[in-house]
Amino acid sequence: MEASLQVLNQSYNSDVEFVPTIHALENVSDIHLLEQLPDSSKHLFTFNEPDGTKDSGGSGIDPAAAAQVYIDKIVPLRSRWEISHPSVTGSERGLAWLDSFNASCWAIDPAAGCPADFVVAHYYGDFVGLSWCVGQLASWYRITVDEGAGPANRDLKI
Repeated sequence: MEASLQVLNQSYNSDVEFVPTIHALENVSDIHLLEQLPDSSKHLFTFNEPDGTKDSGGSGIDPAAAAQVYIDKIVPLRSRWEISHPSVTGSERGLAWLDSFNASCWAIDPAAGCPADFVVAHYYGDFVGLSWCVGQLASWYRITVDEGAGPANRDLKI
């Protein structure tokens, strides 16, 4: 995270919101660097595909460990940022991880759990699958889709 923030500070376009991501637990030590971002940055994504392996681009985080770090380090950032819950893979495994994360949050902090302003949806596949994934998440959250792709060898118009 540090290198991308240094580049951003050298030349940022305040008309376009830069949305940083705390990719994994090891990036939490860089949270102080968020202070360097312009006021136009208002949203913060947390924990990229924690149900996925690091080899696949995920962060491979245990839900209970993620909940503890989220409460201790990320929740205090809500005075400045709109915060996402972790962006799991758009799969049954991802939704099960998110359910376990939420249960851990409420076990750690029965009064507040892990408050969030939105959740980010990651889905790669056809529209039927995307609508299933978003439908599942929409029962819990306000939705933001930030990554996606259509099936191979097909035109997908959005």
